[in-house]
Amino acid sequence: MKRRITALLCVGCLFTLTACQEDIEITEVPMPPVEEEPGPGPDDTDKIYDCEHPLLLTEQAQGRILIVDADTKEILWEWRAASASDMPNATSLMRLPSEVKAIYNRRYILATASGGGVAIIRIADKKVMFYASVGNNPHSAEVFPDGNLVVASTDNDGFLNTFRVDTVARTGQIVQKLPLTFCHSAVWDRARGRLLATSDNKLCVFTYNGDGNAPRITKESETPIPEGSWAHDLFPVYGENALWLTNNSCAMKVSASDLAMMTTDFSQSSIKSVSSGPEGFATILMIPKDGEWWNTKVVDTAGQTVFEQSGMQIYKARWFVENAYSYPAKHDFVQPAK
Repeated sequence: MKRRITALLCVGCLFTLTACQEDIEITEVPMPPVEEEPGPGPDDTDKIYDCEHPLLLTEQAQGRILIVDADTKEILWEWRAASASDMPNATSLMRLPSEVKAIYNRRYILATASGGGVAIIRIADKKVMFYASVGNNPHSAEVFPDGNLVVASTDNDGFLNTFRVDTVARTGQIVQKLPLTFCHSAVWDRARGRLLATSDNKLCVFTYNGDGNAPRITKESETPIPEGSWAHDLFPVYGENALWLTNNSCAMKVSASDLAMMTTDFSQSSIKSVSSGPEGFATILMIPKDGEWWNTKVVDTAGQTVFEQSGMQIYKARWFVENAYSYPAKHDFVQPAK
């Protein structure tokens, strides 16, 4: 059944959608092949893949996505919304970057920002391959196996928004909008072919129809989170069949097989992100400064500083490593099949 969406715009406010619908129809377009990747990147790009401990950051003071060397503190790569001439309204849409993930064998970045945007950025030349307006305050995104996207947003209480990715038009509209209270995270579970997302004090499981041209998700189940509420970060534990989960009171490790949750030794309130890596990588946390939602530094679970730079406003920090929990060993950037 079709229902209507009303678009509201007020002076000084972000564009938001108030919706009582679940599915939005869009016009189908031809699907030419995706553009080939460029040749070898500049010297600063090469440095990323030679770096022993690369760190991926959202930096809100200057609206940047950064890859830094955790050992030398050097900035190896940056993408600034203000410099993204190939993305209309980038300065507003990508204001206050909120989430960043390395995808497609670490050759692309998937990012969201509280200004309302989601973008796929190619590292080699910083080209924006796809972008869209989600609505107020998207906090996470995930790529499906067919190349389409789902975005978690707290707009109007919370939604999971599904996008059909068109790499020729390079932009798109929401094709499905599912209410999900305080939705702050989305993770693809490759082994089980399902999407995991948080909703306040619940961890929810969704199935995906796998239709590249008409992507849809369906809620399958939900599991209560035993402690606290306002679930925030959800991200795979490197090399394990498990996920990190944080909320307003603690940090937990979740078993992917049965979704059992156990409080971690480093648990504390309001951790914005947790990330782990292979041997030699500390498990890192982004814990905001008192009275803020950001910090100038990233710490390990013992409280030791892993990276710090005065003037930065870091919101999330991820090790720039492969994510075998969500993506295959050969993970190509593809145009969803028609």
